[in-house]
Amino acid sequence: MARLHSSKSGVERVAAAFTDHLEFVLRMAIDAPLPIRGRSYWRMNYSLLQSETFEKEIDDQWRTWQQHKRHYNNYVTWWGTYVKKKLGMLFIKEGTNRRRDLRQMEDFYYHAMYDALRE
Repeated sequence: MARLHSSKSGVERVAAAFTDHLEFVLRMAIDAPLPIRGRSYWRMNYSLLQSETFEKEIDDQWRTWQQHKRHYNNYVTWWGTYVKKKLGMLFIKEGTNRRRDLRQMEDFYYHAMYDALRE
């Protein structure tokens, strides 16, 4: 029992969707090696471009990226080794932030529904 307790890395209580129950999430550390994953392909999520705020962020970053063009031999090298990487990171960050915000909003509504049902 003590061995299991020492491998616990976290516990979280979350509202179960559309019920008056709560879920408990138990995170545990294991002594197994992590699987090694190879490089995967990244595809741009074009739906992120529907946001004017994100479009403005891309425009701002584009100006910054263009200032780095002088450090590369040609346009193709600058685009392939610098801009594509930065653009991918920007889209990944935006997608991550949106998923986090959506999860927080869902949690808020689940808690509000749970409180309303409880009362």
